[in-house]
Amino acid sequence: MLFSRPSVYGIRALSYLATLPQGRLAGANEIAAHEHIPAPFLSKVLLDLRRANLLRSRRGTRGGFGLLLPPSEISIKQILNSLGDSQVLTQCLIEDHACGCDKACALHSAWHGIREQLLHFLETTTLAEVVNLGNANGIAASGANGER
Repeated sequence: MLFSRPSVYGIRALSYLATLPQGRLAGANEIAAHEHIPAPFLSKVLLDLRRANLLRSRRGTRGGFGLLLPPSEISIKQILNSLGDSQVLTQCLIEDHACGCDKACALHSAWHGIREQLLHFLETTTLAEVVNLGNANGIAASGANGER
């Protein structure tokens, strides 16, 4: 897996929320059940996403979580950054430092172009596109047949 488990769960949870009618909130347990994510773990992820201003939340019997921004305004990179995965694309592949020309490793010349393309993809791909691509391919946020 390229990204951390919290980031993968965050993308899946936000994708689920993006499919709900505007204004509808979903509780952590509903999201966890739909996405087959352990509820206690998901609760921590949802709090991080709320702190990053990607989610709104309301307590109580009619409470839950909802997207704070339209899905078309949330990039995959924003989600990764809010869940602590920003270093994944800035770290050297084989050494313990940031990737850069001043500290080039043996794989730097091969990896640099790929890393730049991946960064561009993550910066420009929105949550709306993830949901639309999944729908077009018959895949729910939780994967084919809803299983993980």
